[in-house]
Amino acid sequence: MNYNRRYAPIGQGFMVHAIDAPTTSIATFSNSHRVFQAMDGTTSIFRNVETASTEKSFDNSNFADISSGIIEIDENDGLVPHMRLSAYFPGSHNRAFILAFSDDSTKGYDRGMDAKHPNDATSDVFMPLENGMKTVIQTIPFSKDAIVPLNISADIPGSVVFSAISEVNLPFKKAYLFDAAQSTYQLITQGNTATVNIEEVGLAANRFYIVFKSYDQIIVETAEESGLNLAKETVDVFQDNRLAIMEILNPERFDIKEAAVFDMGGKLVHTEKNIGQQTRYNFPTAIFSDGVYIVKLTTQDNLVLDYKVTIFNKG
Repeated sequence: MNYNRRYAPIGQGFMVHAIDAPTTSIATFSNSHRVFQAMDGTTSIFRNVETASTEKSFDNSNFADISSGIIEIDENDGLVPHMRLSAYFPGSHNRAFILAFSDDSTKGYDRGMDAKHPNDATSDVFMPLENGMKTVIQTIPFSKDAIVPLNISADIPGSVVFSAISEVNLPFKKAYLFDAAQSTYQLITQGNTATVNIEEVGLAANRFYIVFKSYDQIIVETAEESGLNLAKETVDVFQDNRLAIMEILNPERFDIKEAAVFDMGGKLVHTEKNIGQQTRYNFPTAIFSDGVYIVKLTTQDNLVLDYKVTIFNKG
């Protein structure tokens, strides 16, 4: 394959050339081999017809060897990262929809990346955009903190079963269906399904979301953030140049495993180990050269606090 002209533009003809292939050789193409690729002059070029005077010799090196009768193609090669999802309304129908990921996308409607919902069922699922547009294909820039709303319309109460029926080149391992009303997180990737119950007829909006963090991850991150905020508010480092000591104030008794002092060039000049939960701790600085230093405190929970102090030792 000529990778300099890997993608054939719409309307561009192409030729499959077999090298000493038997008459029974078969090359199979399917819709999964189609890829959206903007013409960039490198990988996607519309090739004009060449005249006889400019026709070049045929180069077999640009073609795959299909002498075995089988062409091996990586179905995921070059495809945009995406999940093909299914919402199953038991006893009724499935709604397939796609969530894709690209740094070239926006949170709004992107031509060639997003697709409007067909609105062809009384009970359905769609991904709303900020302007209210309903989509059945949505492409977003990936972030582990991303939250993708899912709206469900129901003509009768009942359950809906969600699953990821294909996962292609994903930049993450797990995705979850978050039910804000029930405060539940259900894994929908890696062969898992999530079942939700719709109690009322009509539109269920601002309730269901696709997220990329589990409940446990969020709790841990929230606790770490809360602990770090409290530490920043209460722990302090004070330089007493009159007594030539540096003092650490720790009224909330964070368990400090290390205090490291760096000069402004980034060189480590002093460390204090296993300070523990003492509310006040100090160490001498008389041997330090005059100047500005960075003090880095690290707790047993790996919270890191930075401070800047000025040391001035009088003659």
